[in-house]
Amino acid sequence: MALDEAGERLTIPPGEPLPLGPGRPGDREIVAIDIETGAVGIDRLREGVAVGGRVLAWERSLASLAAVDGSGLLFAFAEAGRYAVVGPGLDEATAIELAPDWEVELFAFDAGVILARDARGLWIVGIGDGSQARVELSGDLAHAFREDGPAQYWQLARTRDGFAVLLRPRGTGTGEQAGRLLRYGWSGELLSDVSFPFVVAGEWGAVDETGIRLSPDARFLAVTSRVQDCCGGRDPYRIAALTTVSVLDAATGEELLRIGGATFPFRLSTHPERDPGVWLAGDSGLVVRTRDGNQIVTLDGAWSPLPQRLSGGRLLPSPDDPALFLHDMETVVNRDGETLVSLIPAEGYWWSFWGPTSREVRLDGVPTGRGRVPVVPVLAPAVQLPPFDDAISAEVTIRGGSCLEVRSEPASASESIECLADGSAVQVVREWVAGEAFAAKCPRAECLWVRVLTEQDQRGWVDARQVRWSGVALTVAPPAEPPGGESDPDAPRASRSRP
Repeated sequence: MALDEAGERLTIPPGEPLPLGPGRPGDREIVAIDIETGAVGIDRLREGVAVGGRVLAWERSLASLAAVDGSGLLFAFAEAGRYAVVGPGLDEATAIELAPDWEVELFAFDAGVILARDARGLWIVGIGDGSQARVELSGDLAHAFREDGPAQYWQLARTRDGFAVLLRPRGTGTGEQAGRLLRYGWSGELLSDVSFPFVVAGEWGAVDETGIRLSPDARFLAVTSRVQDCCGGRDPYRIAALTTVSVLDAATGEELLRIGGATFPFRLSTHPERDPGVWLAGDSGLVVRTRDGNQIVTLDGAWSPLPQRLSGGRLLPSPDDPALFLHDMETVVNRDGETLVSLIPAEGYWWSFWGPTSREVRLDGVPTGRGRVPVVPVLAPAVQLPPFDDAISAEVTIRGGSCLEVRSEPASASESIECLADGSAVQVVREWVAGEAFAAKCPRAECLWVRVLTEQDQRGWVDARQVRWSGVALTVAPPAEPPGGESDPDAPRASRSRP
C-alpha cells in the first residue's frame, strides 16, 4: 500500500489485504481526503505512511468528518455543537456553533446552508453568517420529530432547490399504508405537500422488496402499489404474488407509469446513504426485480434490458453515473456487464456500498440477524402508461404449441374450455375458489396456474408461465425448458434448494 508523491492517490496492489476493521496496537487513527473529489480515501492509515501534498489529514480523537457535499467538508469537533466547514482550497475553515442537542441532518455546501434537527423540528443554518431560521412545520409533522411522537419513520433528502421530508408509518402490518412527502426551499418555504398510498408485505411490513424508494433529488417516488399473495402464504420462504410498482411525480402525486410484475431489488440496509436503492443517477430510470431478474425501466416507459450476468444478485446503481453499478457486493460493472473493479475481502463477512461519488466504494461488516422473505412476481412484466386500469389485464405469450389451453381445473388433464392464440387478452380473476386464491399449485412459490376471464367470457385456469401483464413487454432470451416440457405445468420440476 503506497501513497503517490502528490498525495492524491492511495494505491493498494492486487492481492494486498484491505486495511479494514479495528486497528492494531500502535496504529494511528487518521482519515485522508482527496480534495479533487471530496471523497474519503480510506478509513485508517498506519504509522509511517506519508500524508502530504493535497491530502488533508486530522486526528480522529479531535474531530470527525460529519458530511461531504461536492468539494465542501463539514467537521464535527469533540465538543458538542462545534463544527467547521472547509472548502476546496483547504486553506480556510469557517467555524459554526450549534446548540449542543442539535444534530446535523443535511450539509449543502453549494447552497451555503446546514439543515439541523432538535426535539422541536428543523433549523436552517447559514454557513457564512451563522444565521438560524426555524422551519415552520405543521402539527403532525412537527410531532414526528419528537421522541414521544407517533410511530412514524421520517427520512430527509436533498432536492435541487432545498430539501424533502418523507413520512411513512413505522411498525405497522402488511397491506396498504399512507405516505407523505413535503418539499421545502432553502429559505424554509413549503413548496409541495403530497400524500400517497403504498403497499408493504410480510409480517410488520418486513419484506424489503416492497415500500417506498425516493429518487436522489426527490423529484420522483417509486412505490409498491400492489402485492396480492396468490398462494395464501403457504410458503414461509417466499411470497408469490401479483405485484406492481408505480412511479409518482413527487410534487403532485400523479402516477406517471406502472410496472406490472415488478418489485424492488432486495436491499441489505435500511440506511439510505448505504443502500439508496433503485434509482439511476439523474433520475433517468430505476432498477426493478422481475420474474426475469433485475431489469431497468426508463421514465419514458421503456425497458433497458440488462445482460444475463446482471439479472441476478444485488445490483446497486452509482450515485452519479447511470452506467455504473455495484454487483453482488464484489464487482463494479458497467451497463454491458463488464467488470471494472473486483473487491476481494481479506477475511470475514462484509458488504459494499457507494460513497458520495462513483470514485469511491465503501466496505463494512455484514449486518446480522436480518431475515429475508422475497416477493416472487407470478406473471411476466410489462410497463403500463396512463390511463391506468385497476383490473389485472394480461396477455397470452405462447411459449410452445399453437395456442394456450384454458382448463376447467388447475391440472393439465382437466377439460379444455378454450384455446387462446398468442396475444389474446385476459383478466386475472381474484376471487377465492375452492379454498384457493387466484392461483394454484404453488410449490416453492412457483404459481403454475392462474385463473382468468377470457374475451369469450370463459373462466378457467391457464399456465402462468405463458401469461404476462398487458403493456410494453420486456424482451429477454427465453429460459431453458424445464424437464417434462414447457407446455405441461404439471410435469416434474427441476429441484432447487431454498435460500
